[in-house]
Amino acid sequence: DYQQMSDWRVSSLLATGKSDNSVIIGNYLVIAEHKDALNIILQSSQNQSLSLANLPAYNQLYSALPQQNLAYIYYDSAQVLASLSENPDFLDSHLTMFQQFLPFLKIFSREAIAIYTSQDSAGKITLNAQQLSLFNTSILPTPDFFNINYFYSGALEQLLPSQTIASFGGADLADQKDKLETLFANQSTVQSLLFSGSLEKFRQYVFSPSSQKIDLDKDFFGILKGNYLFSVQSQTPGKFDFSLAIEDQRAKNDIQKIQKLLLALAQNLAAQTPSKTVDITLPDGTKGREVIGTSLSPQAITETISGASVQSIAISDSWKIYFVATDNNIFVSTNTKSISDMLAKADKLSADNSYTPLISNLDHPTEYYKFDIASAVKALNMPQFEPYLIPLHQLKIGRKFTQIGVLSSYIFEQ
Repeated sequence: DYQQMSDWRVSSLLATGKSDNSVIIGNYLVIAEHKDALNIILQSSQNQSLSLANLPAYNQLYSALPQQNLAYIYYDSAQVLASLSENPDFLDSHLTMFQQFLPFLKIFSREAIAIYTSQDSAGKITLNAQQLSLFNTSILPTPDFFNINYFYSGALEQLLPSQTIASFGGADLADQKDKLETLFANQSTVQSLLFSGSLEKFRQYVFSPSSQKIDLDKDFFGILKGNYLFSVQSQTPGKFDFSLAIEDQRAKNDIQKIQKLLLALAQNLAAQTPSKTVDITLPDGTKGREVIGTSLSPQAITETISGASVQSIAISDSWKIYFVATDNNIFVSTNTKSISDMLAKADKLSADNSYTPLISNLDHPTEYYKFDIASAVKALNMPQFEPYLIPLHQLKIGRKFTQIGVLSSYIFEQ
């Protein structure tokens, strides 16, 4: 008898502590790597006061996500962090990395993911997932600290250059950075220093050797107070171009900040470009070889592209960064066609910047990602993976801040 076997297995484990790492409880087969975990589950099945169903945070997550699921994942971030903090083997191997990420990991207390399918009116089936990460309210300065009222409108999506394989759009990165600074400063001096140290490492890594000339607050975050869209294009396998579109009411003034950032970036990239050796013939006929170094002083020049005056910075003989400002936008790209495409489409942008639906199961996201998986695999020249990606043509990800946490949605489209 199925139920009798279940009861016998439960009684046997609780009485003797012996098990083969699996047990049947009612109509469920439970498998665990460690017998202690099985013991806890069995005790919870017999004493409902010990189950997750009596935990308010668990019920809050469960009720906020779709109910008809293929799979449901629950994750207690706080307990995992506490366990890792007391694990000497883990700390011996990953202490530095753990300390760097700890301020960010502490922001959330618990998380859950619901995986399900949906079908539209045309019969198209998509694989979906929704994730909710609850804020750790004990570290928030106020209960509504992350109650953000701005969103990524989606208007910039109209500007995406052709052959785009991946894009990331967001809104007011400056405000999000300020909130994190306030949050970490409110926790402790150590957390604040770890966060500021991470920003400093970013500045030095991207803009060195000119990093001291860059003020991240004014020069970088200062131009990212509106909507922005970063994208990657691939015209031929193995070759990639990058583009950036920024909504900026002060675009004509802020283009100078863009030039300052790009010059520092170009100097950094040029410094890392290896010298090359070329064959030469001297006037007397002697043959030899000469090492040609890379210029460490890139300059901005003005070019005309599709009738528009565009500035460019040469990083190498074959690689340039182009940038230009319109009345309300700044465009940056490593490809002349992408710059031309964005300029041609700029006049079609909605003047009122009204919201454009981007992802079916999440309204008004703060961030929006889109990956053309099939095109990316071709761009990376990995044909062996193409047969496995037939049902996973495109991935869309939306993320927004809510009163209780961060809600993320994932959609795999055929």
